[in-house]
Amino acid sequence: MELFMVDRRGVYSTGDVVMPKRFTDISPAEMSSLVDKLFPCGLAPQGESYFINNGARIHKKSEFIDWGLEFYRRGVCPEKPSQYTSLFAWDSVEKARKFRLTDGKPSDKIFAIHTDN
Repeated sequence: MELFMVDRRGVYSTGDVVMPKRFTDISPAEMSSLVDKLFPCGLAPQGESYFINNGARIHKKSEFIDWGLEFYRRGVCPEKPSQYTSLFAWDSVEKARKFRLTDGKPSDKIFAIHTDN
């Protein structure tokens, strides 16, 4: 399957393989334990940036809402994937371009993602 992702943070390159990542350097140990318990398969770049990054403290309303929605999702729809373990992509390049116009910058690259299923 081919999907299309807008790289708003400018972190991807052609040929990258994106897989969930586990971390061994999280501190304090209580946070490390919490991350392992909540996300045993690892985190996507979204989770790394907004859940465990030192800069991921709740300074903005949107970050607070994201954290609240994550725990609401766990309670109401535990079978649904977490935003912190997922990549955001569209099923057409046109939809990705539309998203880039409304939520990104014209310079944000759009990458094709090839999935196993």
